[in-house]
Amino acid sequence: MEITEKDVINYLNKIKTKDELYHYHDILKARAKQIEQKIASKFNVGDKVKFIGKYGNEVKGTITKVNQKTIKLISTDNIRWKVSPSLLSYGED
Repeated sequence: MEITEKDVINYLNKIKTKDELYHYHDILKARAKQIEQKIASKFNVGDKVKFIGKYGNEVKGTITKVNQKTIKLISTDNIRWKVSPSLLSYGED
């Protein structure tokens, strides 16, 4: 059974206290962290990657360090970036 956005909203609307809401918020944050770490674990130093920059431009580069929350890379034009793993995809230089 797939949970829809409507199901989630209906459930959240049943929450009565701020403490309960914070409890579910913490659970969601922990799950998001797990997903981000799983994505990050698929990348390695030296991998060629790309992502879409703030202004819609494609940035290509090579990974220099993989952290739990971010991946550091140097772009083809020698700019250093710290990027969320979920924004990256594999690409050629």
